[in-house]
Amino acid sequence: HEAKDGDESSDEEGEDLELDDETFPVVKVFQCSKEAWQDVGVGRVFIQCSNDSPHAPPELLVVNVAKDSDECIMRVPVFEEDVYRVDQPTLLMWREPTLDDDQVALSFVKSHCCAKVLEVLHVIQKKLRETSDDFKTVSSFKERLPIPNVANLPRIQNLLNSIENRFHKERLAEAMMADGYLDKLMDLIDACADLEGDELCGVAYNTALSVVMLGEPSLIEKLFSDELVFKLVAALQSTPSHTLIHPHTH
Repeated sequence: HEAKDGDESSDEEGEDLELDDETFPVVKVFQCSKEAWQDVGVGRVFIQCSNDSPHAPPELLVVNVAKDSDECIMRVPVFEEDVYRVDQPTLLMWREPTLDDDQVALSFVKSHCCAKVLEVLHVIQKKLRETSDDFKTVSSFKERLPIPNVANLPRIQNLLNSIENRFHKERLAEAMMADGYLDKLMDLIDACADLEGDELCGVAYNTALSVVMLGEPSLIEKLFSDELVFKLVAALQSTPSHTLIHPHTH
């Protein structure tokens, strides 16, 4: 299933970003809802980028039946959030930011095509973040903070690591301090650090470190409070390769 040629698009519709076919890599599309994976079909993927016009459409990731066909298997926006990951060399996956149960996977024939699409997505995400107002308010960060559970810890860590603007870091810190979010997150991190197994200990360590590395005074003060300091120490003593003995707070 291929993508529509970008030369046929008008300026208002944007342009198709060539990924080279290797310009339109072949993919099999899978969608998961409520833990049930479905085979959606085989097609060719391309990414449609908007131009600089204020009326231009959003960046889209599209899978069409054929290069010269309008029959579409999938058409979704490119998300600002760090939801994209390569699970295997030829498997690109992401989870809808606002729908915890909905996931999408693209299975590529060639690993370098998968890597190229991910690279292009990262470039677009950087552009979106530079021009977006969505990360400028506390409420917008509250909406983007994933529910604190084990499955979402990598997404939380990616969000924390993706914020570079000082003002945005302050807004994110305020969002994490609200509604007991940081307390719930540290409870989860502490629970992971107490469990045996390198993977969960590594997740606990990396997420706790990402919170600290935000460097926001309000977060640091809260983390070193009597309620959370032992949980922080426990998490930072849990590394991907080993778990050190740490004080328990339960």
